[in-house]
Amino acid sequence: MLFFALFVVLSVGQPRDLTLKECPYTSKSPDINVNNIFVYDDKDKKSVSFTLVITSNKELTKAGLSFSADSFIMQQYTGHIDIQTVDLIFAIGKEGKIEKGVHTLKIEVPYSQLSTVASYVLTFDISYGDEQLRSCVNVDYRASPSSN
Repeated sequence: MLFFALFVVLSVGQPRDLTLKECPYTSKSPDINVNNIFVYDDKDKKSVSFTLVITSNKELTKAGLSFSADSFIMQQYTGHIDIQTVDLIFAIGKEGKIEKGVHTLKIEVPYSQLSTVASYVLTFDISYGDEQLRSCVNVDYRASPSSN
């Protein structure tokens, strides 16, 4: 599977805007998609926060997001992590539906879930109805050894 990737070294205190590339299985003209991802390394909370900017082009009554990561050490695949699954109707919707427009969703990942030596291909899968959108970014992230 071909991943389009962006390598980013995260620094303390500054949120980063990650460039997203569509995954191979992205549907044509999706009704909902991830437009931006901002990453913030929070040493006080010992976590990494991902803020997703999601655009819905129509009202939706069923949508979910799956956030996962494939880890690599020195370009060798070391494993898959299912980080979080979110019912988007509950997380960003109102009255049982996602309204047309722009929405934000924040996901926090504890340092304990991320190795201090691995690089990750992060996958944000939004599925709705019978269609599925995939947006992938590769984040070269290493938590500081004192954070674990």
